[in-house]
Amino acid sequence: MSKYIEFKRKGKFYEVTYEDAYILWYLLRYKIYNNKVGFPESSLFKVLEILKENQVGYRLSLDDDLGYIKSNIENKYEEILEEAKKEFLKEKKQKELLDKIKRASRDDLEKVLSYMESVL
Repeated sequence: MSKYIEFKRKGKFYEVTYEDAYILWYLLRYKIYNNKVGFPESSLFKVLEILKENQVGYRLSLDDDLGYIKSNIENKYEEILEEAKKEFLKEKKQKELLDKIKRASRDDLEKVLSYMESVL
């Protein structure tokens, strides 16, 4: 069974959750908030085009229980998801490190810099 991004309409916005949110964050840099990514309906075609270019399958629920539209493309959902998770963790670690650097004393910074220069 292949995976795909599930879009849910919320008023004039679309929303994706959990693992799907990581993919949209990775491909479009939309902010993840409470395990969700949302965007206005005016951006839908741009989002779908990016997914198509990256061969990520999707399912889009239509209004008024009319059903849904499902993409019919070679699906690289799992592959893109793994890349997205790795990149997300990398950026999270970078932000944590930057926060520590900002709080560090001058002496500690000099020690860190000296160590980094010896390693790099």
